[in-house]
Amino acid sequence: MMNAYKYMVGCLGLLLAFSMFSCADVDTTPSGPETTLSQKQPVMVTPEFAIRGIDGMPSELFLTELGLSITEIRLEPVTSRAGSVAYSTRQPFRLLFDVANGEVVKRWETFEFPEPGRFIVSIRLEPREQFDEQSQRMVTESSLSLAGFIAGDGITLIDPINSIDENMDGNPLPLPFDEQNDSSSGEVQDRPASPTEWTPFHYDSKRAVFFTFSDVELTSGEQTLGFTFDVHDWALELVEPIVRAVRNVSSPDIHDQGVDITTQLDSVGRGAEALMEAGSVRTEPVRPVKGL
Repeated sequence: MMNAYKYMVGCLGLLLAFSMFSCADVDTTPSGPETTLSQKQPVMVTPEFAIRGIDGMPSELFLTELGLSITEIRLEPVTSRAGSVAYSTRQPFRLLFDVANGEVVKRWETFEFPEPGRFIVSIRLEPREQFDEQSQRMVTESSLSLAGFIAGDGITLIDPINSIDENMDGNPLPLPFDEQNDSSSGEVQDRPASPTEWTPFHYDSKRAVFFTFSDVELTSGEQTLGFTFDVHDWALELVEPIVRAVRNVSSPDIHDQGVDITTQLDSVGRGAEALMEAGSVRTEPVRPVKGL
């Protein structure tokens, strides 16, 4: 009888121990690090491109359009470690700034980045094959395009107002074609020391350019990856080769787009590479952009 009692007590002890172990094993409450990980925000990046220095253009130069064909934005970790890789956007896109009407800022689509950190930023410009709806054929878009007017002594000149009025929407022409009010005389007169005749020109580069900027810090949440191109100094170096190109062209050779200055700018290194060298990159919180 005593042996049976001891056997029952031993069994109850084993059952109690097994019950306590089972309860501890099914506890599914997440640990501290896992909880913190689940609350992290994704890294959302919006590329933004801005042109600066338009107000300081040389008096002989008037830009109307600037276009960029970007095939890649690459982000490479600053600190290389085992398993680290460079990330890049592979969807090409085209940006066309209507500079004549004050359009100097453009954004592209937001993309999600795998992880925060510090990254070296590069972009690639390349010509692209696109289907043109108007002509119903494939056309090559330039890696960098530029259009405008140039003026100066010795150039074969045409009337800029008659050459672009057909394409305008009725709004007043921007400087240098605007008339200004002279406060001293009370009369409306031409801009002082400004040329009155202009030759149209265009630049269409087919060069592929890969350019590396500085490094930036990407954090969790939404942010802007801002590329800024200060064209003031770049424009100062454009005048001489453009004037030289225009002087070598006679009036009958000036078509709707004007004088093709592509060869002249590329030969002296004033084209796509020079514009990239005038650029910088930064990150900042996303903010509304007027007109977008």
